[in-house]
Amino acid sequence: MYRFYVSKNQHAIGNKIKKKEGKRDHWLDHADDTYDNKLIEDIKVSLRVLKLFIPLPIFWALYDQQGSQWTFQATRMDGQIGSFMLLPDQLQAVNPLLIIIFIPIFETCIYPAFAKIHIIDTPLKKLVAGGFLASVAFIVAGIVEIQIEVSTYPTLPVKGSAQIRIFNTMDCSVSIDIVDQGQIKIYPVSRSETLEVKAINGSIEMLDYRADFTECYNKGYIARSTDSGQITGTEANATSWVITPLGLKYNYTDMVDKPEKGKPMVRSLIYLSPGLSNATLKLLRKDKTEVTSILVSSLEFSQSKLEKIEDPGEYDVYLDETLLEENVPFKLGGVYTVVGSHIKSKIAGKTVQVTPPNSLHMAWMLPQYIIITMGEVMFSVTGLQFAFTQAPVSMKSLLQAGWLLSVAFGNLIVVIIKGARPFDRQVYEIFLYAVLMAAVITIFAVMTIFYKYVEIPEEEDTDGAIPLEEKGNVNLAYKEDKK
Repeated sequence: MYRFYVSKNQHAIGNKIKKKEGKRDHWLDHADDTYDNKLIEDIKVSLRVLKLFIPLPIFWALYDQQGSQWTFQATRMDGQIGSFMLLPDQLQAVNPLLIIIFIPIFETCIYPAFAKIHIIDTPLKKLVAGGFLASVAFIVAGIVEIQIEVSTYPTLPVKGSAQIRIFNTMDCSVSIDIVDQGQIKIYPVSRSETLEVKAINGSIEMLDYRADFTECYNKGYIARSTDSGQITGTEANATSWVITPLGLKYNYTDMVDKPEKGKPMVRSLIYLSPGLSNATLKLLRKDKTEVTSILVSSLEFSQSKLEKIEDPGEYDVYLDETLLEENVPFKLGGVYTVVGSHIKSKIAGKTVQVTPPNSLHMAWMLPQYIIITMGEVMFSVTGLQFAFTQAPVSMKSLLQAGWLLSVAFGNLIVVIIKGARPFDRQVYEIFLYAVLMAAVITIFAVMTIFYKYVEIPEEEDTDGAIPLEEKGNVNLAYKEDKK
């Protein structure tokens, strides 16, 4: 069918160029020497409808964000509902559920009400309304994103500065005087507040310090009561320094951003005295079933890699068989470090937040899902109906293909925008989609003013029975190809 459609148009264009005939009402009329008038009129009708499809891909660009951008947004939100944890990708189930609910409501209540007051009473008006609803949904999504930025997003290291954190693995308090930062006190098995220091041109900023280990010295955890030296921070990085019985000597580059998939992450930062066996840090449920385990080496002190907790919730934290903490919440979006030590038969440990968990609930995303689904019912369902009812018998499959092609181009728009990465902040990209949708659907609304609906004669109704001898050979285009 497609090959025939193209060849028909090529023939008409060729005749228009080659033949010096009088002016025709339509350029396709130049093909009447080969094709019958009925077929030519069918193609004219299909072209008028296909022209309307040109602005429509932008709607699908927005609609498909439910599985990407909106799911990513949900990874920055809290899904706790009582004892049940709603995960980000599970939120996508809201859309099909709402479709099942909305379609009968629109067909039996909303559309008849609109028809009585003569607004949004034609397929094209419904398409326009659906497009504007999609734009509104993204405006709502942008507002939610702003609230997430304010309440949930951590402060990340940026160009021109470096972040420094100091962890204390020992069960004693430490005071440290840092040049240009003043004195900070780090409590047992905890961490300091985040220090922001200037660092430019990729430099490593060096800060002199003097540490008071008196309390730790008195407990026999460390060999000296004071120490001095330098700590460093690298531009646009988060550096974590660690106090152990060896002093303030060890550091590593920490992750302070939200986990990509939203699941909480945890690492161990536990010092084991020389001579001890390796240990295992474990997160256990109340029934003692293990959720996560991390090996802690006694040969050389180091931080473990970050481990993902597949099932967020509250767990008891153990070092081997020793309980460190009970009912510790590991929530969506959080990054945690279990800080501790095993020194002289004394075991201590505590779970410290590096990145705070999500605080804004996923329920705030429901309005945008409701609005985009209302838009889908008015746009997608009506669009398919419009493409089918406005198509002559011989062109129905072509217009259906054209409608589906607009979906593919919508996906292409998403790929282009994502590849271009025009903005650093997610909220700007969300509002970009909203503006594009509003602008394009306005153009589409103007185009619909000039469209004249086609009444398909009853004898062309495809719901009618097809004679047995005609089955498989009722498409006029197919007949022409056979010739």
